[in-house]
Amino acid sequence: MFRYACMILSLILGISMLAGCEKQPEEEPMDGENTTHQDPNAPKEIASDEITQMHTYFYLATRWYGEEDGFFDFEIDTTAAKETNTNISVPSNTELLQKLQAVIRNNDLISKNGLYDVTAGLPPEYQPCGMTVTYKSGEKLTFTEDNNPFALWSEEMYDILAEHFAKNGETGLYPNEETTLLTKMNIHFIDGNLEYSYGGINVSDADAIKGETHLLERNIYDLAKNKEIREEYILFPQGYYEKLTEIIRKQNLVRTYDFSRYDHEENNFGNHDDGYYGMGPQPKDEQDSKTKSLRFSMTFESGKRLSIETKKESEIEAFRPLINELISYIDGI
Repeated sequence: MFRYACMILSLILGISMLAGCEKQPEEEPMDGENTTHQDPNAPKEIASDEITQMHTYFYLATRWYGEEDGFFDFEIDTTAAKETNTNISVPSNTELLQKLQAVIRNNDLISKNGLYDVTAGLPPEYQPCGMTVTYKSGEKLTFTEDNNPFALWSEEMYDILAEHFAKNGETGLYPNEETTLLTKMNIHFIDGNLEYSYGGINVSDADAIKGETHLLERNIYDLAKNKEIREEYILFPQGYYEKLTEIIRKQNLVRTYDFSRYDHEENNFGNHDDGYYGMGPQPKDEQDSKTKSLRFSMTFESGKRLSIETKKESEIEAFRPLINELISYIDGI
């Protein structure tokens, strides 16, 4: 009896020891727990600038496609560029790869090489993002980190890729276009001593034209002489808002307006408040002009509204070709 008990005990101990040698499954990190490690062999300098293959994925709060989807996952090599979430692809070329490499260099992404820095349980927009790049030299850049929805490097990557896709006939990386017609537009432009105003105005019954009291106004005022040069009212011509809508759509103004809200230097959505709307270069520390200003507003049938107000000369000059085209059309009526 004792002999059998010893055999059973030995068997149990053997099984226990064997079980102890088996690899136990790793526990999932708890929400908020950070896992960080750095590959000590990953170089922080890469000599080559010739990308042969690239994979990058991120979420942007400042860019989106469709209605409001900001998740992007790009695969690019020397022959094709693909965005996985939209399942669209276009041919690649050397120029595209060079632009993407410039983003890597300018944002010093090489300093992240070999980094894994991920926090568990974050909201979807902060879930891991990353990049893996292979160069013609055989060198490699790879990192994974918590996503920053406002990261400049991912925004620049998106802008380059979305433009490249669009040039190749695929506009699916851009937001849905505003397809309705304009129902209202007002332009108020000060250029030196002259003040120009164009838009709808309500007049008295005495000034009505054919019974219509909502008319199209053109007003030009000399600020230096404190004198009105011209004030005219006419009926809105047939096709007026259709033509204005056509001019606005050519400039992709709605998308530019929506994409220009975020100020990367101040880390807030104050660009419009500061007078910047994505049209100009946005020079640092630019002061308001004392001789130029622009107020430009429009409303679409959908209810979409754009309201532009700026005294920044760089922005006004960037708007000037569009304003000139609109004014030229209205003046010609």
